[in-house]
Amino acid sequence: MTAGAKDFAMTLASIRSFIPADEDRVRDICFATALFGRPMPPAVADRNWLTDALLGYHFAAEPESMLVAEADGNVIGYLAGCADPRRHQRWFRQKQAWSLVLRAVFSRQIVAPGFWKLGLAALGPSWGLRRSLRKIAAAYPAFLHVNLDADWQGQGIGRRLLDHFAAQLRERHVPGVHVTTATVAGRAFFARNGFALVAARPIRAVLGLPPGLYCLMARMP
Repeated sequence: MTAGAKDFAMTLASIRSFIPADEDRVRDICFATALFGRPMPPAVADRNWLTDALLGYHFAAEPESMLVAEADGNVIGYLAGCADPRRHQRWFRQKQAWSLVLRAVFSRQIVAPGFWKLGLAALGPSWGLRRSLRKIAAAYPAFLHVNLDADWQGQGIGRRLLDHFAAQLRERHVPGVHVTTATVAGRAFFARNGFALVAARPIRAVLGLPPGLYCLMARMP
């Protein structure tokens, strides 16, 4: 994309607060990028189960920390943030954990081989980073994840979402924010936007994807 086209795309897209009417489109974008930036195979998880696991807290408990990018009246990306991970952990334990387990059992997706392959591939490195995550969360307590429709990636819109969320954190006097990413593109994106690599663990090949690194990165807002 030329510099002029990129500038035009950035002008065309606007950043605004999430509203409930955005939820269905946000779920679509999330599901389309859930397998380390690629669409999730239907055999692994149904759309609502997976997006509830990733976004349920943000929809239900902290929608004020969600942002969307919009162009021509359509949501083309989102940022789901959390200013206090302790709040997220309490909500997950009390409101969601057992519901997700029961839904996985009754929908029988829990018996799908891909479900376990993906779960084990993701849980291994995330457990390995627990000690680093506890330490970094003391200095950089907020966290986020950000996703864009594939047609709108690489046009500066993700950076604008990050900048808007950083401004919110500064207003709330939150000292820092951390992210996890398991793709080369994700690591490069966050590095370009001021995130430093704090810790990393190898992630094994899964569902046709090559092995890689599961990275913890952080920055001040």
